[in-house]
Amino acid sequence: MLQHLAARKSYKPFTKGLSGLVSRPDTSRLAFVGVIQGFRRVNDKQANVDMVEDWTFWQSTSLMNVSGRAVGRAYNEWLKGIRSQYGDNTLEGRLVVVHDELESQLGKVTVKDGSASAKGHNGLKSCQASLGKTNWWRVGVGIGRPESREPDVVSRYVLSKVSAKELDVLQRSGVGVVDALEKIAAGQR
Repeated sequence: MLQHLAARKSYKPFTKGLSGLVSRPDTSRLAFVGVIQGFRRVNDKQANVDMVEDWTFWQSTSLMNVSGRAVGRAYNEWLKGIRSQYGDNTLEGRLVVVHDELESQLGKVTVKDGSASAKGHNGLKSCQASLGKTNWWRVGVGIGRPESREPDVVSRYVLSKVSAKELDVLQRSGVGVVDALEKIAAGQR
């Protein structure tokens, strides 16, 4: 989902950073700098464009079931950098974990407080155990559920390849994910 959103928002490609993979907004723009020079890339300050606050997308490179420590480490590293950049140690960020939601129909987007029941999702359990008192949100993207509740069947289902039709539904759910992220960023959640 994050790769899809980063591409749709014209973010920079994911690269190593914050103990995982990071994609941030492309803060350079093409600006006309003179008849001889033509157009060149400049950062927003050089182009006299106010930089719009935007999201930082981060992906863990660790196993999902134990990703909580990496999420906490990346968030703290990111927050330290933001505080240093703006010279304000009181700044707080909004941490949002986007995850698959087995209990929801394919493509349905849900928003919950990070401390809500993980319902067996080991990645969320790991985040809950590692983030301590950090206030965070969860945005779940439904992947549906097999009829059987047998652990082996569920595991195969979750780890199976996504069909082209399923991928299309999941990508269309990106609109709901962006809407959820915007509401969280605006303090409406």
